[in-house]
Amino acid sequence: MKKFVIIFLFLISCMQIKGNMGIIKIEGIIIDYEDKVKEIEYFEKNPFIKGLVVYINSPGGSASSSYQIYSRLKKFKERTKKKVYGYIEMIGASGGYYVSCACDKIFSDPNALTGSIGARVSFIYYYDLLKKIGIYEKTIKSGKYKDIGSPFREMTKEEEKIIEEFINDIYEDFLKIVSESRNLPLEKLREYADGRIFSGKKAKEIGLVDDICSFEEFKEILKRDFSLKEIVFLRAPVKKKFLKRIFEFKNKIFCPEIKVEYRFP
Repeated sequence: MKKFVIIFLFLISCMQIKGNMGIIKIEGIIIDYEDKVKEIEYFEKNPFIKGLVVYINSPGGSASSSYQIYSRLKKFKERTKKKVYGYIEMIGASGGYYVSCACDKIFSDPNALTGSIGARVSFIYYYDLLKKIGIYEKTIKSGKYKDIGSPFREMTKEEEKIIEEFINDIYEDFLKIVSESRNLPLEKLREYADGRIFSGKKAKEIGLVDDICSFEEFKEILKRDFSLKEIVFLRAPVKKKFLKRIFEFKNKIFCPEIKVEYRFP
């Protein structure tokens, strides 16, 4: 029995040496969410971390992937009852900021670029180019809107209106998330949520972040709030699927799609 206790205590000490705060990095354009969800799941199963840090340096990206990461962070908090703190380094705009709204507190570099609250959809058109080289496309469709956004023809004003209504629905969801997480009245938020960007300092004035500080100062805040003598960050050992990313990138180039994004610019 004594041997078992010693081994158990040794294992605990080893686990604690690895890290006392989990950290997830949201960097670059948000394209996929699977790896980040796996990282969150790893930390959810780790009883030794005191809390989770979401380190953000992203202009945003896919609206769907931003939501998936945001939603999984919310579940982490519900299931573990542990706090999640966010830190925006150089940029935490649009989808990057959306993800941060899952955090209990958001901190930012005073000179970071943040905000850009809004949604957009992008289309690629190359019908003029195809005409020049003698290539034409014909679509047989079940309804007049079935090929809305097709790269082979210009969009009609009526179709533009449909897309605009669609984007506004997504935008309203974004507004609701920010309003609830930051405790900001919707009408006040609308004054700033027109896609414009803010410095970290201005974001604090508006109420989009809790405070501005350097990352070293942020670590001191973590020590205070989580009652830790030192901060040791733990990264989740999730293997990145590099080849999968290459094939996904290739598909996006050669198979254009309607991209709904929370992204700056």
